[in-house]
Amino acid sequence: MHTPETARRTKKRYYERGLESIYDRHRRGRHSKLAQTDIDAFKDMIVSEQQKRSGGRLTGKDIQQLAKEHYNAHYTVNGIYELLKRIGMSWISARSQHPKADPQAQEAFKKLYSTY
Repeated sequence: MHTPETARRTKKRYYERGLESIYDRHRRGRHSKLAQTDIDAFKDMIVSEQQKRSGGRLTGKDIQQLAKEHYNAHYTVNGIYELLKRIGMSWISARSQHPKADPQAQEAFKKLYSTY
């Protein structure tokens, strides 16, 4: 909400410190449990762990465990999903294939029951 007082303070900051002073400043708040310097390595680890799987996909709990084990960063599952969003990773994907799935048996089943 912008008030006349906010406008006066912004104008005063501009005249005293220049154009850069009117942009939003870094605000206080809780810092990420995962250090900024570790984010790229964490992203790479998630992708690598997913690629190692022969089926299925990593869940929020799996990623939560990775953060805890490798970076001593304790997150809730919801916190993990917020972190993934913040670091530019989307964890929405198509339904994965079960590791024990038999594509040939599935096709035979489809052919057998498609006539009904």
